[in-house]
Amino acid sequence: MLAYILGILDIATSFVLGTHALWGWFDNSVIFYHAAYVTGKGALFSPTDFASRIDLAAGIYMFSIALGIFSHERITLIASLWLLQKGIFSIISMLRKFA
Repeated sequence: MLAYILGILDIATSFVLGTHALWGWFDNSVIFYHAAYVTGKGALFSPTDFASRIDLAAGIYMFSIALGIFSHERITLIASLWLLQKGIFSIISMLRKFA
């Protein structure tokens, strides 16, 4: 069940990050909160999971966007797609367990 919730949050973070990069829909404070989520999750699971280390890097990058330090559209879209596919795979794996 936790993987399902984390998957939904990853998809939401991907949406926020992607739409911020493409259209500037969300404020930097929203990016900051999502960066805290991704960084915290990445730091928590990184000792046992390589993909969480990439989450940690994506979270640090999101902090740099939120604080106005560095932002590049392609890197932002790559991070957004990473979180999207990770969220989708989490949900699919949970649905397969129930089926």
